[in-house]
Amino acid sequence: MNRSVIGITSLAIVAGLSACGGGGNDDAQISLNRTEVIDLTGSERPPTTVEEEALERAENINLEASPINVPMVYVESTDGDVITDGSTLAPDCTGLSCTIMDPETEEEVTYDFTDVEDVANLVDDYQAQARKYDIDLFEGAGGDFGPNSRLYGAWLDSSSFTVITQATQVVNGATITARTGFAGGELTDTQLAGDATWVGVMVGTPATGPRRDELLQGDVELTYTASEQHIDADFTEIVNLDRNAAHRLEAFSFADVDVDLAENTYKQANDDGSINGGFYGANHVETVGTFEWKAGNGIVGAFGALKDEE
Repeated sequence: MNRSVIGITSLAIVAGLSACGGGGNDDAQISLNRTEVIDLTGSERPPTTVEEEALERAENINLEASPINVPMVYVESTDGDVITDGSTLAPDCTGLSCTIMDPETEEEVTYDFTDVEDVANLVDDYQAQARKYDIDLFEGAGGDFGPNSRLYGAWLDSSSFTVITQATQVVNGATITARTGFAGGELTDTQLAGDATWVGVMVGTPATGPRRDELLQGDVELTYTASEQHIDADFTEIVNLDRNAAHRLEAFSFADVDVDLAENTYKQANDDGSINGGFYGANHVETVGTFEWKAGNGIVGAFGALKDEE
């Protein structure tokens, strides 16, 4: 039965590849109120041309150039004999291939998504909800990930990031549901030099508990100290978009995260959680990544930020 867990994980990863694209089905359930999102998060209204611009950016993002980034995947089932609520899986991704250990057989199962075409049509509908720090945030709904699936994230010029919730698959009469984050793109090929700061947006969802699958948004600031080759990531102003209110955990941070200058990536894992990101675009102008924070009911999601050139 546990292989069904792996199946839903692959579904969630494919959802991430869509990066909030959409086919425009009017029956899909876009649930957020744009005005409330803008007011709650201190964002701007997205321009009327944002959908055309975002689709053009999406076509130019080379997901195959670097490993896609998927953090811990949280899953549960309506049938307790299939999986246990709050079960977790950790995909290992290279390019557009992800390997997952089957928890029952301990066999490795690999899913390859290089043949996925026209990923924008994998979601029934999408809508631009807000612009913050020059990042346009989209909500996606429905499609190949189940009628109740939800995505929230953004395309940048060289990378994308999104949180995926309520991705479902029915196996032997049991409905399996997954939530995770996604980030990917083409890593820059030049070495980071000098101190730097990036400012942007976090998207996430409670990993467990009664409010799981609700959409969260916050700010993120990442600060790189060249002398130590470390980056600090501060997540603040976290709000629950579905409840139009502050989230119970309004801030958390990762300190002294090791940066691999040769690979243009950074990561850290400890008892508090994990963060895994990279630098994208000319002059490291973009950074995107995924994270898991374990306190309370936890948060799993993704983030994207633009370099502060001042």
